[in-house]
Amino acid sequence: MEKYEAMHASWEERYFRETDRDMRRRILEDAAKEQGETAQIVLYRKLWQARYTPVGKEPKHIDHFIRGYMNMYYMARSLKSVFRRKVTEKELESVRADWMFSFLARPEFAGIAEEALYREYGNTVRLYLELCLEDKSYGAALFGVMRMKDEKLKKKIAADIYGTAVRVPRAAGKEEEFSLFSSAARDTLYEMFPEDHAVFEEVFSVKE
Repeated sequence: MEKYEAMHASWEERYFRETDRDMRRRILEDAAKEQGETAQIVLYRKLWQARYTPVGKEPKHIDHFIRGYMNMYYMARSLKSVFRRKVTEKELESVRADWMFSFLARPEFAGIAEEALYREYGNTVRLYLELCLEDKSYGAALFGVMRMKDEKLKKKIAADIYGTAVRVPRAAGKEEEFSLFSSAARDTLYEMFPEDHAVFEEVFSVKE
């Protein structure tokens, strides 16, 4: 069923589901050959370049969106400390830059930038979750000897998403500004694990 759906998905669906940068570029360029340089394709290409192109001495395989996500992840972890309850404006500036918040203000992309960034954030979270599931140490318990039970692992995944998508924006007082990412993160989690919504709701419904 999944293979059938993948075969019949639109190029945009395939593009935002794909997490390999080179495959994404091929999908995008094939679409440009078929449809021409539409405003959406121009925007997606600029986002691809902004996400994956090194700046200065950055490593060749940089992913600025994943870097921004990991910064949010470490901020979320620091919030667990009694000595650290707020997220500073300075910390968020680098995330805004990595996540191309500036595209929202560009007049040439008015009306399409918001959805494009929402989908790009969703792709970023998808990649992060794929990497977590591939990493044996992520689901390790008892000093790495045993694998976590499935439900416990899903709760850990949900807690990670909750931390970056809810706790950090809330601690910074920037829930509205980061709402696009927050929605994309939660929606992607629910899309990737359609059978586990009850488990995720248990994590997301915690009052702090």
